[in-house]
Amino acid sequence: MAKPQILVLHGYTQSAYIFSKKIGALRDCCDLHFIDGPIELDKSDLPNTEMYDIERFDESWTEIKELLSKQKFDGILGFSQGAGFAAALSAVLVNPDLRPEFKDVHPPFKFCITVGGFKIHDKAYDHLYPLPVSGDKTHFLHVIGDNDMIVTPERSASLVENSPNGRCERHPGGHFVPSSAPWRHFFLRYINSFNEGGSFGNVEGPQPTPESLVAKSLQGTPSSQSSNL
Repeated sequence: MAKPQILVLHGYTQSAYIFSKKIGALRDCCDLHFIDGPIELDKSDLPNTEMYDIERFDESWTEIKELLSKQKFDGILGFSQGAGFAAALSAVLVNPDLRPEFKDVHPPFKFCITVGGFKIHDKAYDHLYPLPVSGDKTHFLHVIGDNDMIVTPERSASLVENSPNGRCERHPGGHFVPSSAPWRHFFLRYINSFNEGGSFGNVEGPQPTPESLVAKSLQGTPSSQSSNL
């Protein structure tokens, strides 16, 4: 079975090379395609300032359209402002009428993963929100760091609130892609679930549910072993 093809958009102060080193573990289950700017923003463009360079975003649309016309991707993963753009792009592919130049360029992604993302607060982008209903054509997964000082949880919440039926997972860290073993395994499960015959994102999160913890504890008890005899 061919590996899923995932487009990856990095964050502020990063490059495709740097970001590839941070999430390289995902290569076990998919082929990651990292691209450099012009998606990069200045510090003054970060969401805490509510300032955006729309001209630079428009350059990004042009570059992405050219890429998507040449190669097909199963999903997209974005970090920081790359996440904000990934969500907007996913919305456009579901409904090309939002940006008619994308009509027939690329099918909707199966999934969109945003980490430390945010809603783009600019009138030129208001028509992209709310995002398409998650699970209709594209599944949306939003990851928030509870101690993110760059894109605060409140800013990320603005994206989640505009993502109907979207899934949200939180971690206790800051502005980074969580890489502990539970999170690596979760990302692998989530991405693999979009293979043929998969559960399409319906997988256990990085923090086991109380029900799953009880089930695991029962598996190790003598009574549970005897019940299988």
